[in-house]
Amino acid sequence: MAFDDDEKGRKVSRDIAKKWMFSDEDKQRRILLFKDCPGIEGAFGREDFAALVSPGLAIFPDKSVSHAVKIARLSRPMLALCFHGRVAAGEITREMVSKDTCERFAGWLESLSK
Repeated sequence: MAFDDDEKGRKVSRDIAKKWMFSDEDKQRRILLFKDCPGIEGAFGREDFAALVSPGLAIFPDKSVSHAVKIARLSRPMLALCFHGRVAAGEITREMVSKDTCERFAGWLESLSK
């Protein structure tokens, strides 16, 4: 499970860990907090997000991806679900994602294996 590393994300992750009685080790392996990122959608490069996650979303040069999602009133869980479905169906492959986006995700995913 992945959450923003903000007050709300930390609260949800604590609540889940408590509800499911995760040990500290389980929590570290199962819950990822996206650090240094204004929102999970911010983990994607602008071009990657616009092309792969939410085609057609207008992202203004001086605004963040998170801002564009908020202004468009898009559901982040639905974006995640649709993105996952497209990846699972093979419509989106690693080769389609920029090096920067891949590296950002790889760093976070590596932290789960520690």
